[in-house]
Amino acid sequence: MPASIQSPKQLNVHVDDPRKLIAEFATAVSISVGPDMFCLDFLFQPPGMGDGTEAILLKRVVLAPEHAKRLYCALGAQLETFERNVRVLGEPTTDVPEVIYTAKGN
Repeated sequence: MPASIQSPKQLNVHVDDPRKLIAEFATAVSISVGPDMFCLDFLFQPPGMGDGTEAILLKRVVLAPEHAKRLYCALGAQLETFERNVRVLGEPTTDVPEVIYTAKGN
């Protein structure tokens, strides 16, 4: 990060609705990239749903490329800490399926 741009040492986050603190468990994430955004779709594949080729879209998060890079760096640092303090993770699978979206009518 250039010397002229400083990140705050502390960030106070105001939660206007306590329900926003309820976590959802994602089993996969699909990432799409455009010229000015990264789109992260957090997915959940419940056991026994169909034949294993179905998932539920939990949340879509869109990031500017600069924020995606910051997330990449922060996640890498947290993974290094996790592996140093908890356990070493195996290599991730490389056979990522193509994600096809369908919308259900109301």
